Amino acid sequence: MMAPIDGKDAVVAFNELIWRDVYQPDCTIEILDEVGDDNSSAVRFIYRATFVRSGTAYENEYSLFARSGRDGIFAVFEGLDTAALLDAMTGRPIGSSFSQTQPSSDV
Repeated sequence: MMAPIDGKDAVVAFNELIWRDVYQPDCTIEILDEVGDDNSSAVRFIYRATFVRSGTAYENEYSLFARSGRDGIFAVFEGLDTAALLDAMTGRPIGSSFSQTQPSSDV
């Protein structure tokens, strides 16, 4: 089991290590909603960044829920629009995955 990540600097360092090969360091977060207390918190935000490989812009809405206790955060749940992520990673306009027609099956 991994030790809890403690403090903002540790969280930033962890994310930079994980994501620096995917996103350029220009990422920004716009918080839309946030609620919480000492034991749990939730935030809805827009994440904006630029892909390292293609240089294209990425924007997606995320929801994140965290639970914490005496020893720090012990659970994190994250939701995002995975179709938008896949569209962005393949260079297609966001939402285009849903507009593609499926091959007909002539039976």
